[in-house]
Amino acid sequence: GNLGTYFSPDGQYLAVLTFGRFEIWETAAWQMVLADDARMGDIRFSPDSQYFGYFEDYSNVVKIRDIRTGNEVMTISHDEAVEYIDFSADGRYLAIGRGYQDSGAVQVWDIVNQKVFLELQQEGVVFWLSFDPDGRYLAFIVQDENWNEMVSIWDLTTNQEVNHKSDPDFISEMMFSPDGRQLLIDTRTAVNLWQWNPDDLIAEACNRLPRNLTQEEWQHYFGDEPYQPTCPHLPVG
Repeated sequence: GNLGTYFSPDGQYLAVLTFGRFEIWETAAWQMVLADDARMGDIRFSPDSQYFGYFEDYSNVVKIRDIRTGNEVMTISHDEAVEYIDFSADGRYLAIGRGYQDSGAVQVWDIVNQKVFLELQQEGVVFWLSFDPDGRYLAFIVQDENWNEMVSIWDLTTNQEVNHKSDPDFISEMMFSPDGRQLLIDTRTAVNLWQWNPDDLIAEACNRLPRNLTQEEWQHYFGDEPYQPTCPHLPVG
């Protein structure tokens, strides 16, 4: 099981995970407000610190509970074991990663309407998820049955993948930077910052170039695709 301590975003609550049990403490008075016998796989507080989501080890069920009452407000069942969960910054969505060997999925739930907003089937286990600060993009890691890992970033407004990269090293953690423009990837041997957004990469390249491609250069790289300036503010080559 997952062991450790986790503060709620407002610092009012502390979750304590031990073998076969979890407790929620109110930090102001150091009083235990909730406890249950469960070998936790993972736990996440909602951004407003009113709810927490969790799943037990080797379980295919995710539960969301009200911290103040302890009541379950939502239960989500799957066919495969759940590996990771994450709330969006506005608390409206809950992303769930699951899978086993060569089969898995990312599922994004609309908590307000209690229905699936998005589901992405994957050829591997989804074991890490992270929303960007605006909640528009979702990054996740897929590990296939040969232990190969790939980071994928999806635009939730268009339901399209915007970028992906393979990593030869085992990834232990990842998260978006506060402005959402970079993704920090922590592996077994290094910590990397990935500037993942293609628009940002194009802008960075344009800042370093004196001109656009010439017609000949464009044809060499893009064939019969109609010519267009990549950098609108630069002269045509």
